[in-house]
Amino acid sequence: MPCISGPVPDDDWPVSDLGVNELHRSECLALLATTNLGQLALTRRALPAVIPANYVVYRDRILIHASPGLDAVPWNDGEIVALHVSVFDADQRVGWSVSVTGVAHGTPDLAGIENIPHAPWIPHGGGHLIAISTDLVHGERLGPTPEPTIPDREAVSPGP
Repeated sequence: MPCISGPVPDDDWPVSDLGVNELHRSECLALLATTNLGQLALTRRALPAVIPANYVVYRDRILIHASPGLDAVPWNDGEIVALHVSVFDADQRVGWSVSVTGVAHGTPDLAGIENIPHAPWIPHGGGHLIAISTDLVHGERLGPTPEPTIPDREAVSPGP
């Protein structure tokens, strides 16, 4: 049986009316910059693992804080990882989903990093940052599918 989260849609607006539109890279990065919590997908002992991740878009990278207070984040320098972020308003039935897949590296040079807005979790003496390249970005906008328009017969002029 499928897992259903949130309110069950009513008959006035079936789930099948939700459309999906692919986003451009710039739109994806702009949407990522509007929030700072996602899911980091990586491998742990050759098995997939997905963990919550505080992040910030910084230039052409995604910076993720690896907190020393939790179990060590199991990543290796040069490993391919993915960050997935999605936002959906169930009442309005609109949202977006963006994934970034890239190479993860440590960030030993943090000069100027304290000036990044909306990133209070950036470490000041504890933990470290993982930087993910934004080489591969994919996103989709979710929302209602517009009703097809039917041309008015009188507005359509017959051919000569």
